[in-house]
Amino acid sequence: MPSKSGKDRYIDPAFAADKLDVCRETIYRYLRDGTLPARRLGGRGRYRILAQDFERFAGVQLERTEREAS
Repeated sequence: MPSKSGKDRYIDPAFAADKLDVCRETIYRYLRDGTLPARRLGGRGRYRILAQDFERFAGVQLERTEREAS
């Protein structure tokens, strides 16, 4: 699910997996090996993917409502 953090918009791995129609573990593998850039945010170090990085990776444009949903 997309979330806001300052100016940057982030999506979580579950949302990315759903949009690409792959399992979450595939997304985590991409994150670990650097194929898909991500940040680790928060106290638990959860992965968050910049929406623009995801769009570039997937070759898709997220709809504005999806990018700005909280």
